[in-house]
Amino acid sequence: MVLTSHWYNIDNITKNTSLQLFSDWTENFSTEIKLSQQTFDQVNGNPIDQPEVDIEVANGGHIFIGEDNNRHENQINTDRISASISGTYYAGDHTIKGGFDYQRHDVYNLYGRDLHGTYQFDSLADFAAGNYSRYDLRTPADGFTVDDTAAALVYSQFSPFLQDTWQVNDRLSLMYGVRVNIPKAADAPPKMPGFEAAFGFPNDYKLGSDNKVVLPRVSFNYSFDTERHSQLRGGIGAFQSVPPFVWLANPYQNNGVTSVSYRSNDPADAPFSPDAFNQNIPTGGPSGGVAQIDAIDPDFKLPTVWKTSLAYDAELPWYGLLGSIELQNIRARDAVFYQALNIGQVQGTLADGRNSYWCTLGSLSGSNKNCGRTPGFDWDSTLLGNTDKGSSTSLTFALNKPLVDGWFGSISYTYTKADEVGSDGSSQAWSSYQFVSRVNPNEEIATTATREIRNSIKASLGWEHAFFGDYKTSITAYYNGRDGLPYTWIMDGDVNGDGIFQDPAYIPLVDDPNVSYGSATAEQIAAFQAFIDGDSYLSSHRGQIAGRNQSRLPWVNQLDLGIQQELPGFFSGHKSIVRLDVYNFLNMLNEDWGVTRQIDGFDTRFMAALDGINADGTYVYDLGSDSNPSWQNLTPYDADSRYPSRLVSRWSLLLTLRYEF
Repeated sequence: MVLTSHWYNIDNITKNTSLQLFSDWTENFSTEIKLSQQTFDQVNGNPIDQPEVDIEVANGGHIFIGEDNNRHENQINTDRISASISGTYYAGDHTIKGGFDYQRHDVYNLYGRDLHGTYQFDSLADFAAGNYSRYDLRTPADGFTVDDTAAALVYSQFSPFLQDTWQVNDRLSLMYGVRVNIPKAADAPPKMPGFEAAFGFPNDYKLGSDNKVVLPRVSFNYSFDTERHSQLRGGIGAFQSVPPFVWLANPYQNNGVTSVSYRSNDPADAPFSPDAFNQNIPTGGPSGGVAQIDAIDPDFKLPTVWKTSLAYDAELPWYGLLGSIELQNIRARDAVFYQALNIGQVQGTLADGRNSYWCTLGSLSGSNKNCGRTPGFDWDSTLLGNTDKGSSTSLTFALNKPLVDGWFGSISYTYTKADEVGSDGSSQAWSSYQFVSRVNPNEEIATTATREIRNSIKASLGWEHAFFGDYKTSITAYYNGRDGLPYTWIMDGDVNGDGIFQDPAYIPLVDDPNVSYGSATAEQIAAFQAFIDGDSYLSSHRGQIAGRNQSRLPWVNQLDLGIQQELPGFFSGHKSIVRLDVYNFLNMLNEDWGVTRQIDGFDTRFMAALDGINADGTYVYDLGSDSNPSWQNLTPYDADSRYPSRLVSRWSLLLTLRYEF
C-alpha cells in the first residue's frame, strides 16, 4: 500500500530551438548547416519533505509513507547544443558526403537518495515504537552543501565523418564510410584520497581523446533483372548510440568527497526522527560513514556494436503481395560492463559450489557480510568498464499486401536469440550492477538477455470504403503475439553474503542433503515439492543453481481494433474525422483473454526464502505459511497502487474527434 505522502510530482519543461541552412554552390556541390539547442528542467518530489518509511505487514505486504527516498532531492537541468556542417559533392557515379557533428551537454543532476532518511520496520507495532530494522542516511560531507553533492559536468563530442555512395551500375549501389567520435569532459570528478592506493587506479578519470571510437561501415543494394521487382540488400558496420550521459555522471556524484552514507540497525544508537532536516547520525553500522565510489575505467570506450544485416525483398506473383526475409546480427564491440569494486574477498564455497563472502557461516547478520572488503570504502562502489560479450541475432519473414480494392494487410514472424552480460537497466551505477542475477560477483558471462522476445508474430488487416462522396469508412485490426519475457528464479535473501538480494536459487532434490526446511510442516514441504514438479524448468533442474533468465513468462496476445469515419466539415475543403480505438479487444470479449502475466514488474521470481546458512554451508529454506507460501506466483500486469492509471491487461476505449482544414 502506498499512501499519498509517498506520492510525488514530476514537473518538467523542455524548450527546443533549431536553425538549418541549405546552400547550393554549384551543380555538383551543396552544403547543409544545422544548429539546435535543447534545455530540459525537471524537479521530482513531494511538496512536503519527509523521511521514507517502509512498514512490512501481514502476508509479505508493505505500507509506504513519507517521501519516496529516490525523490528526497531530485532535480535535473540540462542544456544541450548540437551542431553539424556537411558538404555533398556529386562526381559522376559517386556521391561524396563529409563533415562533422558536435554535441555539448551541460548537466546539473541532483539525485539526493536518502538525504531525508530512509527507515524499514518489520511490523506496525515496531513502527509505533520507533523500533526500525534498518536506517539509511546520506548527507553532505563536512564543508559541503546539498548542491555540492549533485553531478555537475560539461560533456562534449566532436565527430568528423566521410562517406561515399557509389552507383556501380544500374543494379548495384555501394555506400561506405567512416565516422570518429571523440569525447571530452571539461572537468574530472573530485579525487578521493586513498582510492588509487586501494584499487590501483584513480577515481577522478575524465574522458578525452584516448576514449575515441572509430566507426567504419559499408552497405549495398542490388536489384535483380526480373519481371517482378526483387532486391538483395545488406551491410556491416560499427555504430554508437547517443552517449550515456547519466552513467558518465555517476562518478561526479558518488565520489566519496562531497557526501557520506550511514546505515544503522540500532534505534538506540540513532533514534527514528520524522524531521527531514534533523536526522540522527549513526555512530556505527555496516556503512559507518564510509564512501560509495563510482569510478570509470581509464580504458573505457563509449558503447558501440557491430551490426550486420542481409535481406531479400521480392514482389510475389499472387495478389500483389510483397515478401521479405531479413537476417540481422548485432554483436557487442564495447558494451557497458559494471563491476563491484569492494564486494569483499572469497572466504570459501557454499554447499552448491558458489563462492561465499560470509565472514563466518551460520549467521545472516549484516555485519557478517562482505568479508575482506577494503576499509573506508563502501561495498556498493562500482567500476564502469567494457565487455565484448553479448549479441542478438534475429530472422524475420514478412508479407505485405498494399491497398487494393479496399483491402490491405501485413503479417510477419521474427525469431530472436539474444544474450548479454548485464541488462544495465538503471540510471544508477550500483542498481545497474546489483539487479543482474549472478552465481558469483563480477562474472563476465553472457546469458539470455532480459528483454529477449524469442518468438514474435505481428499481423494487421484493414478495409476502407467511401460510402458517400470521398468520405471514407475504415476498419483496422492489429495483432501482436509474442513469447513472454525471460526471468530468473532467485532466493528471497542474500545467499552468498555479498550484500545483494539477487542470488539465483539452488533447486533442491526431493531429499536433498544441502537443504533443510526449518519449522515447515510435512504438508508445507510436500506443497513446495509439488510446486517445483509443476514448473517445467524447476523440475528439470533439480540439484542445480537456476540459470539467469532461463525461465519465461507466458505467451502474450493482444488485438487492437480501430473504426474511423470521415465526415464533411463546416466549409469547403474541410473535413472532420471520428475514430474509436478498442485496445485489447480480446479482453473485451473475455476477461481471461489478453492478460499479460508478470512478476511484480521485475525479471526475477522468488522460489523460496532464505532462513539460514549452516556452518557446513548448507541452506535452511523458509517456506512461509499455508496461506502465504514464500514462492512467488504470477500476477496480471496492470494497474496497482503505484501505477493506478496503467492499462495493459484490461480493455479500454479511446474516442478521438479531429477537424482538418
